[in-house]
Amino acid sequence: MATGKDDLKQAQAVFDTVCEYLDSRDLKYQKEEDELKVILATKGDDLLIPLKIAVDPAMQIISVFSGIPFVVPEEKRIAMTLAVTAANYCIADGSFDYAVKDGEIVFRITSSYRNSIIGKDLVDYLLMCAAITADRYNDKFQKLAEEDMTVGEIVAMIYEEPEEE
Repeated sequence: MATGKDDLKQAQAVFDTVCEYLDSRDLKYQKEEDELKVILATKGDDLLIPLKIAVDPAMQIISVFSGIPFVVPEEKRIAMTLAVTAANYCIADGSFDYAVKDGEIVFRITSSYRNSIIGKDLVDYLLMCAAITADRYNDKFQKLAEEDMTVGEIVAMIYEEPEEE
């Protein structure tokens, strides 16, 4: 898909909004301005949650990615397919991408900015959604990667509601 001058200008405006939002929250991040990407991390309940924000001028989308910080062992990859599928069923916005071949899991949430203006509220929503969802499921995925579980146990664990604090 060809990227025109106006597409690049709009993508840069979206990227600038992302950086302004991060600056307003005093968040530390690495900026890859040539690629319209930002890398940062936030603290979850027990682990650092890596986040990558990417603006795609050709597709006119902004995406937030949050990688689960471990690789699924080969012998657990089929069972993890069930867990990721069950988790995706429970998620209202965004989804986990699972590379069975590599054992990598990444949460991804995307929004189009075609013919629209992206504000700091949307950036906040995308980041919070990615961080909270990754944090909610990373312990469950890790438990499955380390323990033998039946199909019923996997489904029950994934569908279990988080405890209120």
